[in-house]
Amino acid sequence: MILNKDLFHKIKTSKARNRENYILKLIKNKNIIDIGCVGVGSWKRRIKNGTWLHKNIADIADRAYGFDLDTKCIEELKSYYPNNIHHLDICDKNALAEINKVIENNLSIDYVICGEILEHLHDISLFFNNMKLISKEYDSKIVVTVPNVFSLVYGLKNLFLYTFCKIEYVHWDHVYWFSYKTISNLIKKHDFKIVDICFVYGKFSFFRRMIFSLFPHLCGSIMVQFKY
Repeated sequence: MILNKDLFHKIKTSKARNRENYILKLIKNKNIIDIGCVGVGSWKRRIKNGTWLHKNIADIADRAYGFDLDTKCIEELKSYYPNNIHHLDICDKNALAEINKVIENNLSIDYVICGEILEHLHDISLFFNNMKLISKEYDSKIVVTVPNVFSLVYGLKNLFLYTFCKIEYVHWDHVYWFSYKTISNLIKKHDFKIVDICFVYGKFSFFRRMIFSLFPHLCGSIMVQFKY
């Protein structure tokens, strides 16, 4: 049997990192744009228990501007947290103009954080085009996290459910699956330079963290930092 070497790709793994800790260390005392700031799940519960990432970012960043597509949640959130949260469709051709209405004149933005949003987008090419415009306008680096298709959770659940029950385990709104190779390809094909790429995990049990320390490529998400 002849194997096509173009189909096999070595993964350059580094130490698995805690997703939130990595982001917070990166953005401390910086100017930040947070795309998809509402997040998923119950934001009221996350505000109450201190796990809403945007607030944790805003608390230690110099300036933090939150944007999200969910108009209803944005309006509700403003009664709890009125600071710099705005509606935005990052796949709209006028996204940069909408951001410019909010950001103070001559302010540089150090990082644009896009946590777990790429897999939901209807036009991923337009997203990257807008990232180019934002990066050039504000001299910014981009940080994205995406679900890892080969993660421990997705892998084991789909191995069983898909094989024996013909059930696919995936978020109802996802339109893409990502791996180390595919997210790297996607970013490079849109003319960005990758600064850092690693596997990240959320708040898991000690046992899972031990597994991730030994096998970082089984973490739930992949984080990529890149620039234009």
